[in-house]
Amino acid sequence: MPTTFGQPEAIDIELLYTVMVDSHKHLWDARVSVGILMADNEESRPIKKNGAPCIGKIVILPLWLRALIGGCDYSGSLSMQRPPAELEAGTMDALLILDRREFMEMTSEQKQAAIDHYLSHVTLTKEEGNNLKRDDLGRPKLKLRNGDWDGSDGFIDVVKRWGDDAPEYRSAERVMRIARASVEEHKQEAR
Repeated sequence: MPTTFGQPEAIDIELLYTVMVDSHKHLWDARVSVGILMADNEESRPIKKNGAPCIGKIVILPLWLRALIGGCDYSGSLSMQRPPAELEAGTMDALLILDRREFMEMTSEQKQAAIDHYLSHVTLTKEEGNNLKRDDLGRPKLKLRNGDWDGSDGFIDVVKRWGDDAPEYRSAERVMRIARASVEEHKQEAR
């Protein structure tokens, strides 16, 4: 079955902008507009990163597509997915593509954490003097950044054969050490 794409629920758009205001105020203040597109496939996971299934991905829209979306105003277009009134209508700077089935099975906190993760990949491009760079349409210039760590890919069969000597296993252990240290650091800061 082919992958199909559709609009998110209104509550998910609200959740996106709530997370942006709470955790990515720099994007909100720069008036960055992010849309959501839901991917569906009943036979397999519709979104992949390096060939492995994932919950979603975020992409920065190229200038020509920003221009197209900004000029569209017909029912069913991506530009009809309006951000809150504080942002410019008819603009979309980035697009968050989510696996609808996986996303809908998440708790509200898990959804917020996933949105926070994907928004963390988006950074503003600055000029000398810390001024925001803008594209030819006057929109904020964005770029994607890598995460603080990468869990790398892995093969179950290799772990079955080699156990904790497998590079996949060692990488997963390293990522868990980093994640646990981050949680502990947050707990210490909260005290």
